[in-house]
Parts: sequence; structure tokens; C-alpha cells
Amino acid sequence: MEECPIKPKVVMFLLNPFTNDARVHREGTALASAGYHVVILALAGVGQTVLPQHEWVDGLEVIRIDRQGVIYRWLLRIWSWLRPLVRRKGPVRTEHGPRKEELPPANETSLRRLIRFLRRVGILWRMALAAVRLRADFYHAHDLNTMPAAVLAKLLRWRPLVYDSHEAATGRVGHDVWYVHLIERVTIPFADAVIATTETRAQFMTAKYGVKPWVVGNVVDLRLADTPARDLHAELQIPADQPIIIYQGGVQAGRGIEQVLHSIPLWKAGCFVVVGDGNLMPTVQQLAVDLGVADRVRFTGRVPLKELLGYTRAAKIGLQVLQNTCFNHYSTDSNKLFEYFAAGIPVVAADYPEIRKVVQTFDAGILVDPHEPKQIAQAINTLLEPAVWDEKAANAARVPQYYNWERESAKLLTLYEGIRGRKVRRGEADA
Repeated sequence: MEECPIKPKVVMFLLNPFTNDARVHREGTALASAGYHVVILALAGVGQTVLPQHEWVDGLEVIRIDRQGVIYRWLLRIWSWLRPLVRRKGPVRTEHGPRKEELPPANETSLRRLIRFLRRVGILWRMALAAVRLRADFYHAHDLNTMPAAVLAKLLRWRPLVYDSHEAATGRVGHDVWYVHLIERVTIPFADAVIATTETRAQFMTAKYGVKPWVVGNVVDLRLADTPARDLHAELQIPADQPIIIYQGGVQAGRGIEQVLHSIPLWKAGCFVVVGDGNLMPTVQQLAVDLGVADRVRFTGRVPLKELLGYTRAAKIGLQVLQNTCFNHYSTDSNKLFEYFAAGIPVVAADYPEIRKVVQTFDAGILVDPHEPKQIAQAINTLLEPAVWDEKAANAARVPQYYNWERESAKLLTLYEGIRGRKVRRGEADA
């Protein structure tokens, strides 16, 4: 009887629960299909969301790390003791003489930040120890926030490390601060390979750190492209004569949803469908009411990844109108752009370099200034002209022939085989 060969093990670090992360799922399944044993270290659920601590998802082993370790629980207990002292009493002089009055909680915010920081340190520490115990052959850090844990695991076992930068880490709103720059500058030299999602971001990292990233794009797995269209007109009670204009993604600041809502009164037809969720949801729902367009807007909430393209296929036009609030937005091409094209629908999209490259090359939509509701409305009205839509939709359907996960995953596998080859030459393959 022949022995089964031992699969090389890849441990991926991820600071979310791995319930809807399309890129991590694509990369993990690509490696698993190529003969790697992929373990994803993710986070446990939040609040009442209970997720298995250990499970298998599409051939990927998922281990979820507790968000609250023993030390963090003790910190919470100490905080409950300290909080009354932080809101201390002190003498305040008035016209009637000194008296006691509660002083502002000047130190409370600082203590909360300290506790959150220590909680994050605890999570990364537990992830690193879990990775070491798994005795992996490769470590794969998804985004900068996992790099400290991945670097620590590498230092303890000295195995190759891949840094997969999904975003422009130092170019995001709220992240362009000294300590984020410092973390990336200190940790990136430990990476055996670096991955970026666009050429613009790769060039930025080369100029800043002297590394040459592999570019593995955020594109669609064609195996999901056959998902049949849902009847959203019936499901969401949209009049049959109203075309669906879709946005799918996070309902967050900077995504341009407010600008789209302001543009709706200028549309000659259409119902705006928002597929996704986020912390801005109450705000945009109220804005739709305030603008008097609530009857032309529908919100589906978050939908399972495998069902997403069914929603996309029901639409006439896809919207990608990220606001130019940071380099991360400016340098993206965005997963949702390629989801629209996989569904064969044209787009109204922000005129940024990577997006422009795709939309103009294939003539698959109309580029706009995403900050201008009038431009958004004009582009939508133009695409609703039957002749224009037919031409642009046919062009959109051609995009996945070039931009697809089958092509991009080959780069990922080549990267891993290159690292693996170097290990074999150094005699480490079976160490």
C-alpha cells in the first residue's frame, strides 16, 4: 500500500470570523486544490453570533481564536474597579466657596484605548502560538493587522512568510498614522514574498519599502459566474417596469451611497438596490426618507457569498462610486467591479487609474466624478438607453475572459511553488 504524501501546510492569519471573506476563500481554495493543507486562523464570533471553534469550509480547516483571553478578562474586571476612580471628585471654587464636583472623565478614554490595545495584543499572541503549534510549512498574513502575529510565528519556527496586502495599509482613512507606517516598515522585511491587489499599490510599496510585490487581483472565480439571477422585482416588490441599479458592498463612509441617493430624483427610471450592510446603514436609510426617494430604494442586508452573483444578475447597472477620501480608494479596482462584469452588466464607476484601465479598455461602462450626483445620474440615464446598454453589456461580458480568478490564482500558485523550491534547495522540505 502506498503512503499518502504529507501535504505542505499553510497557516493563514485573518482578523475577522471568516464568514464572508471572498479573497481569503478564493486564495485558500486555490492552494487546497493544488495539494496544500490550508488552515485559517480567524476570530471567534461577536456577541450573540456563535461560530464553531473548529470546522471545515470547502476543504479549508478553520480554527477560530477567542477574542477575550484570560488576561483580557482580568483587565475588564480591573477596569470595573477603576472606572469609579477615574470619574473622581475634586474641589471646585465658586462664588459661594469651595465645593465637591465631579470632574470630566479625562482619563477614561485613554484607559479604554489601552485596554483595547492590550486586547488586540492578546489576540495576536494567541494566534502566533496557535500557528506555531500547527507546525506549518508556510505562514500567510492577510493584511497588515495580522503581520505582528505572523512575524512572531516566523521568528519562533523560521518558516516562509507571505504578506498579502488586501488594502493600501497606510493609505486608508484613519490608518495614515505613524504607528501603522512603523508596523509595516518593521514587519515587511520578514516577508519572503509580498502580494498587492493592483499595480498602483504595488508601485507604491516598491517606492516606499524597496520590495517588488506580486500582483494578484481581486477578481471573480468563474465557477460562481453561473449563479442564476434572482427575481428581485418580486422579492423586493419592485415594479416590473423599473430597472434595478445595484450597489453591493459595505454600507460605510466613503462608498458614495449618499451621492447615489442624491442622484435618484434625476434618474429617468430605476430602483436603487443596496446589497450589503455596515455601520452607515441607519444614516443612509434615513437619508433616503429625507430626500423623498425611499420608495425607490431597497436594502437587502448582507447575503451569502455564494448567492451574491444571483443578486447582481438581476440588475441592469452596477455602481462603483468610491469617494476619493484616501489613497486606498484611489488605487483600487475593487472586487465588486469584477462581480458586475461577471454578471454581464455595465457599470457607472469612479474615474480612478485602475478602474479606468478596465472600463476604458473594454468600453464596459461610463466613468464619472463620484462626488457629483448629477454626473452619476447622467451616466445612469445614458446606460438605460437600449442601444447603449446592449453595447456596453456585451462588452462587460467580455471582461471575465481576461480578468478572472483562474488566471490570478496561477500567479499565487507560482509564488508558492517558488518559495517551496527555495526550501527544497536549502534542504528544509522535510524539516
